[in-house]
Amino acid sequence: MLLHEVVLSVMTKTADEAERAADEESDPFTALSRFVHAVAEHRVTVLCPLLAGYPMANSPELETQKKRVTTGVDALVRAAQQAGQVRDDVSYSDLLMSLAELTRPLAGWTSIDHLSHRNLQIFLDGLRGPAQTELPGRPATVEDLRANAKKKRDRG
Repeated sequence: MLLHEVVLSVMTKTADEAERAADEESDPFTALSRFVHAVAEHRVTVLCPLLAGYPMANSPELETQKKRVTTGVDALVRAAQQAGQVRDDVSYSDLLMSLAELTRPLAGWTSIDHLSHRNLQIFLDGLRGPAQTELPGRPATVEDLRANAKKKRDRG
C-alpha cells in the first residue's frame, strides 16, 4: 500500500532526525532547534496527523516508528526542560502539533519556505523557559489525536 510506505518513510525520517539531533548536539536547546528546523526542511510532518486512528496505523512497522518518534521527541523536550531551557508546561505533543501547523502552506500559497524557518524560530523562542505566562488547557495526547481523527473519519 503506497500510503503506508509514504507514512512509514515520514515517521522514520522524523525519528532519525530526533535521534541524530540528540546524538550530535551537546546543548539540549540546540538539539531541539536542529530537530525542528530539519523536520521542516524535509517537510516530513505533513502526514503525521494521518496516523492517529487509521487502520494502517496499527501495523507493527508503523508502531515501531511511532514509538521512536514519541520517545525521541519527548527526550529532546525533556532534556531541554531539565537544562532550564524550555518551559516545563510544554510536551512533545505540543511540539509536534505546532510543527505540523507552522509548516503547512497557507491557502493559495505554493510555498512558505522563506517564512517557515522564521516562524519556527519565533515559536522556539516562545518555548524558552522559564515561562512568562501560563498556557491555557493541557497538552494534546496521542489519545486526543486518535479521538479527533476518529470523529473526522466518522463524519465522512
